Amino acid sequence: MKPYLFLLTTITHKTTISHESLSGLDLIKTLIPVLLFFAGILFNRLLERIRERKRLNDLEEYFITVCQLVNNAANRQVKAILETAKVIKQFKAKNFMIPQVPAFNLDEILAISKTDLYKIFVRNRNGKPIDNIQKFHNLINCIHFYHSAIKTIARTDDETLKIVSSFREKWNSSLSLAMNEINHMILKAEIDNIKPGQDSFLDEIQTIIRARKAKSVTLQQEDTIDNIHNEFVLPILRILLSHKNERSIKLLPFYTNMNSEFVNLQKFRASKSSYLANTARSLQHVRMDLKKILNTYKDVKRKSQLI
Repeated sequence: MKPYLFLLTTITHKTTISHESLSGLDLIKTLIPVLLFFAGILFNRLLERIRERKRLNDLEEYFITVCQLVNNAANRQVKAILETAKVIKQFKAKNFMIPQVPAFNLDEILAISKTDLYKIFVRNRNGKPIDNIQKFHNLINCIHFYHSAIKTIARTDDETLKIVSSFREKWNSSLSLAMNEINHMILKAEIDNIKPGQDSFLDEIQTIIRARKAKSVTLQQEDTIDNIHNEFVLPILRILLSHKNERSIKLLPFYTNMNSEFVNLQKFRASKSSYLANTARSLQHVRMDLKKILNTYKDVKRKSQLI
């Protein structure tokens, strides 16, 4: 080979290698930003998943803690309802209202998204999906029952207040009208100069009235409705039924009304007492169910942490 041809071939070969090296570097320089871009996307997604996992873990811990606090409060609410059911039959108890435990409140629980709860207790949970769904369904049912019970207690108190207020209004009205009529009869007897023993009807009524007044002064306490009914209304009602005259006919509607209202109040008290006892039993049953569900979730969480 001629020298000048060898030199030309060598130069051409070196130039080709140089161009190839330069092309490879350019490619790497071009790919680096792209790779960094996709790496950034993957990193951000990974970071997002880590943050979301932490958020759901924190939310789960918060939710279970709040549920446990509400469940403890539900136990106190059950006791309060049972106590009300017990004393409501006693006529000396004037307060028909159910004491509401402030901590028995679902505001914090209801503020949590059900979608997040589904992620926590169904989608991101170990175990069979159907089992997780059923357990989650039972959990939500417990919360719904509590929510319904709280509203029912408030509604029952409103209804009770209306019924008791209506009873007292009718009772007091009949009692006031009856006493006014009796006082008018006594005054008329005095004006007519009718002496004791001359009017058996009025004598019997006044005997009942004096006995009631004397007992009230001796006991130095306010009469309960059952005492007034048993020691005043019923005895006078018997007198009115045994004496058929114009005065008894005039008084009879007042005492008949008071007796009817008293019987209705007795029925209402018995019905409300039974209703409250049943409500308390239902609450207690749901409270135990929720406690079991929360305990299983805590156990599963501890196992997953060990793994």
